[in-house]
Amino acid sequence: MVTACAASFGSTRLPVAKGERPGVGHAFSWAEKYQPKALKDFICHREKAESIRSTVCRGHYSHCIFEGPPGVGKRTMALAMLRECAGMDITETKEEIRVFNLSGSGPISNIPVKIEVSSQLIQIDLSEIRWHATEVILDLLQETYINGQAIIVNEAERLSKDAQLRIKSFLQTYRGHCKVIFCCYDISRLHDLSPLCIVIPLLPPSDEQIVEVLHFIAKKQDIELPDQLANNIAEKSKRCLQQAIRSVEATWLSNYPFKEEQLVLTGWEKEIADIATSIIEEQSSKRLFLFRQKLQILFQHNLCPQFVFFTLVEELKRHLDDRMQMQIGVFSQTYNDDNEDLCIGRKKMRNQDELFCGQMRTGVAGFVRIEEFVAKFMSFYKDNGIKQG
Repeated sequence: MVTACAASFGSTRLPVAKGERPGVGHAFSWAEKYQPKALKDFICHREKAESIRSTVCRGHYSHCIFEGPPGVGKRTMALAMLRECAGMDITETKEEIRVFNLSGSGPISNIPVKIEVSSQLIQIDLSEIRWHATEVILDLLQETYINGQAIIVNEAERLSKDAQLRIKSFLQTYRGHCKVIFCCYDISRLHDLSPLCIVIPLLPPSDEQIVEVLHFIAKKQDIELPDQLANNIAEKSKRCLQQAIRSVEATWLSNYPFKEEQLVLTGWEKEIADIATSIIEEQSSKRLFLFRQKLQILFQHNLCPQFVFFTLVEELKRHLDDRMQMQIGVFSQTYNDDNEDLCIGRKKMRNQDELFCGQMRTGVAGFVRIEEFVAKFMSFYKDNGIKQG
């Protein structure tokens, strides 16, 4: 049994004329604005979208697993597939906080969970649930079985073996009555569910595909995007389309018309500056936990750990006096020299996809090392900075 509190999903933005740049407080919107809504509109993964149209949509629509790294477009393609293959209308989406009652004798009797709901679809992110995924997902499955809704489960690799077995049993019992799409990073973690599903792997797009998307968006926005700049942005995005789109929007906001040697921004400069300010304001386990959450967002957009590390160090220095700037400079440089995880692509690999996978593994380790650095800096600043005060 659940209770719900609904809120509108998304934010209202004032319209901006083509080619005109908005003022301060602009919310980055191009990645969402130009998400393909239909399978025929995909530029990246065009062949995969066509394959889905010719196989999944024309055959018996079943459960699916979309596999790929963060930001590769799993959810976007899943939504497009539901629109086309199942004829679902997913235009009116709202965010709800539902309270799920938990069974057992534990100290927690219920748990609030954020979900996205439309008349024909429920979307849930397992990072919102942690230890109670089994009961929450089974409750939602029973609800969708009755209401005829589909479910998209994001970060499905978080499902435990026990949760997978119980979900598998439910899906087998009510075969043909439930439609579930699991989005995950590693298919091997869904060993018990994968036999019931059509597995659709999505590799990161090539630089050429990203450039094609950037030119498509530039044309829609009525701006001139030089080929050299588009290629530079694609290369710096590390095959993450969302980040490439954010970069071209941030760079356009910074300076337009574009110059020949245009500085490419990431669109995360302000966020990293705000992180530095929050670290200076408070040094605590709670603040470190919040930093970890923000760092996870940066990782999902495939930002280079070196960029995040050095930008964060420079922003921290802005809050320090000359003596402490020198100390933190030496400390951070020593830390960086001792940790190869911050340096991407040092190993030689056989092909582009292997290189990307190596970068992802190194990227994860790099962000873990950044978190360790911040924890050490908090301790250092608390012992030295506050005493100066």
